[in-house]
Amino acid sequence: MKRQLLFLAAGAVALLASCTGSEPGASAGGMRTIEMTIGALTRGVYVSEGDTRVSYDDLAALWEEDDVIMVGFADAAGRTYGPFEFRASQAGAVSDFTGSVTVGEETTVLTKIYAYYYGSGVTGVNAVEAGTTEFTLPAGFAFRPSLARLDVNMTGLAAGETVQSVTVGLDGYTFYDGGTVDFAGTAEPVFSAADVNAAVRVLPGVSASGDPAGYMVGIVPLDLGGRSARMDVTVITRSGQSGKRYTASFAATELAAATRYTVKMDVASLQSEEVTYIEDGTLDAINNDKDGYFILTDDMTLDAMPNITDFGGTLDGDGHTIDMGTVGSVSSEQAGIFATTTGDATIVNLNVKVESLEGDASEGGLIVGKVKDGTLTLDNVHASGSITATRYGDSNHMFGGGLVGFVPMGAVLEAANCSFTGSVSTNMTALIDANAYNCYVGGIVGALETGVDSFEKNTDYAGSEAGAASSIVNCRVFDAALVNTWRGGTSIGGGIAVRSEFYTGGIAGRCTGRIENCSVENTHLTGVVDTDGAGRQAKPVVGNDWYEYTFNENNSYTNVTVNGGEARTGLYRGAGAAGTDRPDYSDIQ
Repeated sequence: MKRQLLFLAAGAVALLASCTGSEPGASAGGMRTIEMTIGALTRGVYVSEGDTRVSYDDLAALWEEDDVIMVGFADAAGRTYGPFEFRASQAGAVSDFTGSVTVGEETTVLTKIYAYYYGSGVTGVNAVEAGTTEFTLPAGFAFRPSLARLDVNMTGLAAGETVQSVTVGLDGYTFYDGGTVDFAGTAEPVFSAADVNAAVRVLPGVSASGDPAGYMVGIVPLDLGGRSARMDVTVITRSGQSGKRYTASFAATELAAATRYTVKMDVASLQSEEVTYIEDGTLDAINNDKDGYFILTDDMTLDAMPNITDFGGTLDGDGHTIDMGTVGSVSSEQAGIFATTTGDATIVNLNVKVESLEGDASEGGLIVGKVKDGTLTLDNVHASGSITATRYGDSNHMFGGGLVGFVPMGAVLEAANCSFTGSVSTNMTALIDANAYNCYVGGIVGALETGVDSFEKNTDYAGSEAGAASSIVNCRVFDAALVNTWRGGTSIGGGIAVRSEFYTGGIAGRCTGRIENCSVENTHLTGVVDTDGAGRQAKPVVGNDWYEYTFNENNSYTNVTVNGGEARTGLYRGAGAAGTDRPDYSDIQ
């Protein structure tokens, strides 16, 4: 599995070190963003504007006035406090830092200080009064880097060709997104993170010149176990409405803390792929090259669902929004901006919203209707709106999701850092009551069946690891209503064969893939339900327990109701992760 560290335009997340000036690592502008994750659930993003930096001179940290660091404290009793924002009072290798500290209801003596740049062995720290107190770190307190530094230097850009992004991927390893800094009494920061792609952004606009264009990033150190790993560096450029995508490979043998590494690329010597920048307010260019690489340059408004079929390329929304307003109705077996994808399709950094969409479809989502084969990758994709669907033609199923409708056995979905808010409403009807009519509804995906070709229902739980190739990680469904009814009701009544299935879940109606670090908040589920084994369930995270991935972990639900019942809040884990013989919904009262 290859995970990637992405350098793009403004709006950075993760651990970024950028600098101003002419040395390698220079970038236009000077906005710096650092995202710190402290503990398991707290996240903050902090920004310095202007010509500020967190940089290196060799391996020493240099400060500029008003640079921001995030600081945590520990006291003699082992209690931890923070993080708190502190600002540098002067430039240079050593600076005083001042900020406000809240220590709770008791006066305490602080004994340890941790930060993005950190030190230990603190002495001379006076007692800190209870409540919020203006506090100055010990004079001359020195911080040393705790991250690996990676420089990417480029030559060979053509006249007028500007760098838009630099992506670094390490085969078989994960560049951590932000990371977790553990302040719980350790002598050194302890980093951990979810298995998601990092996204580190620097300002674009480095033009070709006699000097190499350079980018610098601070990353959480990685232990490569003494082996050599392939590092792919991909550069995307722009010249007018088109651009190029260059990739070079290097051998990485270590990425250690407080160590500087450099890769050099002569893009003129590399093969390239064409990149198209979409500026005309339509997606017509994608229909003309379904395996191409596309980047949006602005928001766009569409008056109809595009329903592009067999997309196998890359669409980078670059943070822009596709607004479909009230697009009316659509009638298609598969429905979405992309009705179907095939091969390796990637959609990233995109927002999609629709006020209302009605239609007939067997498999539908705002982003993709059906992943026919290959792998669909979604990263930082967010959708909102109201979707109402009825059965397409004489189809015997409906799979509806906020983002994706259906991922069959031979296909894979990798979704990270995505969200849905709004409503998905299906109402199954039948021509002949004796037939099986199946309907799955979820906030992220309707039905994901990677790795499993036969689903046998019975009263005994049957977990599985067969779908591990697919994953839904760090995704969120909030302020949503998910409706999955039979002829407008939550009971199938008489005359319908027991093999009819209705599954409704906050994240997925059915999912055989891994679900981790996801949340469902303020969401109401309305669906056909029956006793376990009957194939009709509505649950806060995954509607269908049978063949769910047994090691699903660290998923939460808050204020979720099922068929108007009492609001539920708690955690969901698979049977293997929970150490039980059934999936674990641990309601917190």
